[in-house]
Amino acid sequence: MHFSVISNRILNRIQRLTVKRLLYSAAALVTLMFGGLILSLFLPFPELDAFMQRDWSTRVYDRSGNLVQILALENGIRREYTALDSIPSHAVRIFIAAEDKDFFSHHGVDPLAVMRAAYQNITSRKRISGASTITMQLARLIIPAQKRTLRAKICEAWNALRIERLLSKPQILGLYLNSIPFGFQTEGITSAARTFFALPLAELTAEQLCCLAVIPRYPVGYNPLNNPELCAEKAAELYTAVFLHEKQPLTVETAAQVHTQLLHAARTAQRFRYPFNMPHYIEYLVSHYKAGDFVPSAAEQNISTAPALPPEWHITADSSLSAYTQQLLQTQLKKNSHARLRNGAVLVIENATGNILGWVGSNAYFDTESNGQINGVTALNQSGSSTKPFLYALALEQGWKPSDILPDISMRFGKANAYIPQNFNNRFNGPVRFRVALASSLNIPAVYLLDTLGLEAYIQKLEQLRFQDIRQRGMEAGLSLALGSVPVSLYELVRAFSVFPRGGIMIPLRSFQNGGTADGFSEPERVYGEDTARLICSILSDSAARAKGFGFAATFKTPFPALFKTGTANQYQSLVALAASSAYTVGVWMGNFSGSTVIGKTGSSAPAAIARDVLLRLHRQSGDSMGTPAHHFAEPEYWYREPICALSGMPAGIACPTTVLEYLPSAVVHRTRSLNTVCCTWHNVEQGKVYTNYPEEYGRWFSHSSRHGSIIATPQTLRVISPADGGHFISNPNNRNGRIPLEVTGGKEDSLSVYYDNDSPFGIRRPFSASLPLEKGVHQLRVQCGTETLQLSFTVEAAE
Repeated sequence: MHFSVISNRILNRIQRLTVKRLLYSAAALVTLMFGGLILSLFLPFPELDAFMQRDWSTRVYDRSGNLVQILALENGIRREYTALDSIPSHAVRIFIAAEDKDFFSHHGVDPLAVMRAAYQNITSRKRISGASTITMQLARLIIPAQKRTLRAKICEAWNALRIERLLSKPQILGLYLNSIPFGFQTEGITSAARTFFALPLAELTAEQLCCLAVIPRYPVGYNPLNNPELCAEKAAELYTAVFLHEKQPLTVETAAQVHTQLLHAARTAQRFRYPFNMPHYIEYLVSHYKAGDFVPSAAEQNISTAPALPPEWHITADSSLSAYTQQLLQTQLKKNSHARLRNGAVLVIENATGNILGWVGSNAYFDTESNGQINGVTALNQSGSSTKPFLYALALEQGWKPSDILPDISMRFGKANAYIPQNFNNRFNGPVRFRVALASSLNIPAVYLLDTLGLEAYIQKLEQLRFQDIRQRGMEAGLSLALGSVPVSLYELVRAFSVFPRGGIMIPLRSFQNGGTADGFSEPERVYGEDTARLICSILSDSAARAKGFGFAATFKTPFPALFKTGTANQYQSLVALAASSAYTVGVWMGNFSGSTVIGKTGSSAPAAIARDVLLRLHRQSGDSMGTPAHHFAEPEYWYREPICALSGMPAGIACPTTVLEYLPSAVVHRTRSLNTVCCTWHNVEQGKVYTNYPEEYGRWFSHSSRHGSIIATPQTLRVISPADGGHFISNPNNRNGRIPLEVTGGKEDSLSVYYDNDSPFGIRRPFSASLPLEKGVHQLRVQCGTETLQLSFTVEAAE
């Protein structure tokens, strides 16, 4: 055999072996690839998980079921969620017919539709049909393709198979119907029904639904807002296929009738104007919800997609009340525009439940010139005197009585850093009853009270009232904390003030009708004793006690019992009014977010007028869901109303020229009645005339004006009122006649010897009041009354 023949045989065998191996290898590779693809169907699908966890546009309804807002998502998109079983069955039928009539018979990819589309595209030499199933369209939404290529189509088909393995047909259909893009920043058929027809999905007719179903094919051209004729033409084809084709032959007359019906439906389209009510409040709710402060109810989490925000919120607020309140605010701002008063905020709550009924964050949300997007309910501003009730309530808890006397005289508190408060009218009223001092909002008695009770005790009470970050700022403020010098929010003020009509109990403010709250606590907390709260209600609703500070202003008049407390911050930067009936509490802040002061002394009459009008509106609605009638505040249980001296606050005697009824503790009443004695020591009758005897501490106040009566020294320890030991004074070089007031009380004698530095001593008689030279340097002062002696030093510095 020739060598060449042998060689050929060997080569042929090698070639046959190579081809076989190649075929085996190719088969193995194909099997491996196919197996890998099959295996990939069972791998996790994180993109699907992420898609199902997307935010949905929350529908917010008020307490009456009125739509407040539909929250926009990224880029302003509205995408509302509606569970499949809540979507009208004919709407589901129409959209299935429009996009994938064999949806329930395939497994994500429809082979017959693919072949039909391929044939149509090849024969027409252009793309007529894409053969995309509903599941493939959903896959394209989950993983968007950069370009519409064959490779992208294959990926969509494969991802559709993965979706079909992981989700049921109802889950796929529900997710798809809620995610279809319609253009116009609208996704999902529920939002599309609003956007294009300004109607809820359940109210759309079959014709309108057909118009809606064709929009996703070509949103620019097929939407009924811009092209009703073209939309009706496409929708008529769909309507015929769904409702007529199988029932009766399609005649020319029938087709014309259908087209007329669909054209009429398309022309009913109107762009929905999404409501934007209570914007500051809704922003507050969203931010707290996303921060985890609110816990949604089980009913809000009943959808399989478990969105970050629930599909619906039913809040306790009343949008019409908020709109009315905002009008009141705008009216008052316009009325006081000359005073450079630009903004304000209002919060209204229901006392029994803590439900938030009204929330106005600013004059106007889009008023950029006045920083309208700042939320005035949560912004920090000085409260002025509006926090005084919390201090006076603490005093009642510590044993003070409404009849007790507080000094409203020139006083100096502290030593090195002296604090000399002033009343808002720069006048002194001398001895003032506790009730009058609070109701008339006098400053000096409040500071005196805080100095007596102690700063730490008051800060602890404010912390119990849940004022945030009050400790550090309160300690820095010192005694000025009594006058509301520390910024707090209107939210905190209203929540704290509502404890008084509630009998001393604090409850969280609630936002949702299912009881949801973001206050950080959920159970009621007792802050004050029940009788303490009832006494504060008595004082703040007492128009006679309020007269010394405010007269009988109509601003505080209501046909039902109501508490009022106002406050004006230093330099009139912040005006506050708090008001409460037995059923509601209202807080109003007015000022400027920029911190600009108000021109002129407008006081708190403007915010007080708003608070009063809100209460009047609430109690006029006695027949509706918000209309709890106003009741009288409960009487203190362990206090009795007895006649007292209007000046001294002691149980009245026959010499007291003016008496009033006041609450006294039961123990005091029983003791007074059992002893059958006259308790007032400030008045006595001599030769038929009534004489008034003021305590010695009011000597300086008494001597500065023409008053009837006299100063009576009672046996007390010798005390230097002014100057304070270790005090600092500033010497003004332009005022060479400046003097330092000297005021001493107590002592057993009626004469006092004064030793000042190395000067010759001089004597003064009771009341012990004089003045000392204001000279730069460290000075020594010694006073002697009988056998009692006091010595102190103080410093005078030159003004810089």
